[in-house]
Amino acid sequence: MVCVVCAFCNIIICGLTYSYGILFPSLLDEFRQGKASTALVGSLAMTGTGVYSMLVAKVYNRFGPLKTVIAGTLISMGALFVTSQGTSIYFIMISYGVVFGIGSCFVYLPLYLAMPRYFTKRRSLALGLVATGPGGGLFVMSPVMQALVDALDWRRTFMALGGIFFIICPLLCVFLRIPDDNAKQQNAPNENNGKLCDFSAFKNKRFVIFTVATCLMYTGHYIPSVHMVSILKSLRH
Repeated sequence: MVCVVCAFCNIIICGLTYSYGILFPSLLDEFRQGKASTALVGSLAMTGTGVYSMLVAKVYNRFGPLKTVIAGTLISMGALFVTSQGTSIYFIMISYGVVFGIGSCFVYLPLYLAMPRYFTKRRSLALGLVATGPGGGLFVMSPVMQALVDALDWRRTFMALGGIFFIICPLLCVFLRIPDDNAKQQNAPNENNGKLCDFSAFKNKRFVIFTVATCLMYTGHYIPSVHMVSILKSLRH
């Protein structure tokens, strides 16, 4: 059940974030601030699921997955509702790109941090199912978002997305009972050193190489998903 709930939540989070390309033409027509500025909104939201991870990890270690995900859900819902009232692309950069990015990270990261505590034998399979979020989210949420944009304007679409995000709240009851984490007890002195950002991991050369390679890969990985809808519409005309 925990695995199914985490995978479902991940599909919603990643689907709303990585389907930004469907909203891109509407925002481009509304504010007419150019493709670069309009695409930056989605880029900030996409990077938000990872760039705030150190902050989220600290909150997770202190308060646990339930409170962390609840906070992220409320932040994300508020950000989506506020974005629906946006008056400029720069306002939406903050409300959706930054604030929603922070909220989505508060939901996205704890799903991966909590999963190993529930599974020992089939941990890799469980994490693999949760990791279907980006692909599954695009597959499931893109048609939903397109239907909302066709039936509503972009403002009411953001409000509807906030309502969809609320679905996560009742599912969080799976985190009411969390198995003991022996590894956490062993690493407690290192985890609670009082530092907001701990860069000691960068002393490991393999970690640095992996991090740099991953950043370079994702630099271009999601560019097509942002611009594809706009380009296909221009080709149709």
